[in-house]
Amino acid sequence: VVVACYNDEWALPEMHDRITNTFKKIECDYEIIFVNDGSSDNSEKVLEQICLKDPKTSAIFHSRNFSSQNAFTSGMTQAIGDAVVLLDGDLQDPPEFIEEFVKKWQEGFDVVYGTRAKRDTTSFMNFAYKLFYRIFSKI
Repeated sequence: VVVACYNDEWALPEMHDRITNTFKKIECDYEIIFVNDGSSDNSEKVLEQICLKDPKTSAIFHSRNFSSQNAFTSGMTQAIGDAVVLLDGDLQDPPEFIEEFVKKWQEGFDVVYGTRAKRDTTSFMNFAYKLFYRIFSKI
């Protein structure tokens, strides 16, 4: 699992716990790679503590904010598993959905992705996301 984070110190311990608990239910091997994309809060210290306690967790620290897409790329470059799940560190995407994604992947799907039914954003951003997913589904 690659988690892109930017100023998410408040969410990181919960994100880690929820991912770990999800994989305990699935009973498969996993790794968690947090990519701190130049956060100005205490995300780096929080991640260092998490990594010290969990050998399945590592962290990459960007010197500045390069964007979540570049953070995902950094994490995927370091990942060693057969599949990668991408999550933002702000908990808007529940890590518990990983279980369903893994089931679909085990059924033989090469790509599994989800779309958010409801977002905590402005109406304009909701429209932009819907437009993006409509275009993406046509590709």
